[in-house]
Amino acid sequence: MFVTCFYAVLEPATGRLRFANAGQDWPLRRGSGRTEELRARGMPLGLMAGMTFEENEIVVEMGDCVLLYSDGIVEAHDPAGQMVGFERLREWVMAPPSGERLIPALLQQLAEFTGSAWEQEDDITMVTIERALAGTQLLCAFSVPSMPGNELVVMARVTDSVRALTLPSERLEGLRTATAEATMNAIEYGNLNNPELSIAVEVWVANAQVRVRITD
Repeated sequence: MFVTCFYAVLEPATGRLRFANAGQDWPLRRGSGRTEELRARGMPLGLMAGMTFEENEIVVEMGDCVLLYSDGIVEAHDPAGQMVGFERLREWVMAPPSGERLIPALLQQLAEFTGSAWEQEDDITMVTIERALAGTQLLCAFSVPSMPGNELVVMARVTDSVRALTLPSERLEGLRTATAEATMNAIEYGNLNNPELSIAVEVWVANAQVRVRITD
C-alpha cells in the first residue's frame, strides 16, 4: 500500500548532500560536538496521490558523520519494555567511534540495551557517510559550558590529546595559545558568556598535521 523512503544525492568532492524524505526517520549528522537531524517533510510514498516532497541540503564538513537508519533500532525494547528512542540513539551516535566503525558500536550498544533474550521486532538497517582525509584520526571530541576560564580546560584537554604525537615544544605552545584564544572568542563573542550554551571541540590529526575545530 505504501513505503517509506529517504533519497539523497551526494557530491563527494564538495560534501554537498541534497535530500528528500518520504516518512522515514530523520537521519542524524554528527559533527562539531553535537548531532542534528536532517529534516525534510514528506508523507510515505503511495499513501496519498499528488504528494510533493520538500528538498533540503547540507554540506558534510570534514570530520562529519551522517547516519541513515530504519526505525527498527529506535523501536527496540529492553526487558522492562522501554524503547531505545531517538534521544538515546543520539547519545549513542555522539559516543566514539564514528564513520564505518559507528555501526558495529551501535549494534553493541543495542545488544547491551535489549539483553540476550531479545527477539528482533523489525528490520534494522544502517548506513553511514563520513567525510575524512585518508589517514585522518579523531583524537578527542568534547564540549564545555560557555564560562570564562573554560578556555584553560579546553587547552589542557587538547594538550593531553596530542601528547602521544610528541610535537616540538614551540609547535605545542603555539597550538595551546591558538586553542585558548579561539575558545575565549567563542565563549565571549559567540555565546556571550552564556553557560547554558556549549563550546564544542574536536581534535583531528592527518598526515602529521593537527586540526582543532572549535564551534560556538
